[in-house]
Amino acid sequence: MKKYMLAVSVFLCTVMLGIAIAQEKPTEKQKPEKTQKVEEKAQKPEAKIQTGEVVKIDATKNEIVIKDDAGAEVRLLVSTTTKFTKADQTIALSDLKVGDKVASECEASTDVCKATSIAVIPPAHN
Repeated sequence: MKKYMLAVSVFLCTVMLGIAIAQEKPTEKQKPEKTQKVEEKAQKPEAKIQTGEVVKIDATKNEIVIKDDAGAEVRLLVSTTTKFTKADQTIALSDLKVGDKVASECEASTDVCKATSIAVIPPAHN
């Protein structure tokens, strides 16, 4: 009888362990690679292009305000990694002027764009 009880106990413990393992949620290492790539894409903000005329430059706030074609003001946050160009030449934030037409590639957010690049658009020639 003792052998029977021992065998039943070992069997039940094995079954319960199997159930516990089956119900365990997968960790990051256990998730399939395809799922991880989809999640990374979902977390990465999409790049957005903003164009308009510079109406304000605030170097202390690292911010440029432009007015787009619809007349709405758009705040562009700049950082040390933001690339500024004019006529295919690298320039500095201090080289921008109010009235310049610019195109900015930025990471979209709710009310501001974190600019990754800002290019001064040359005036159109008629």
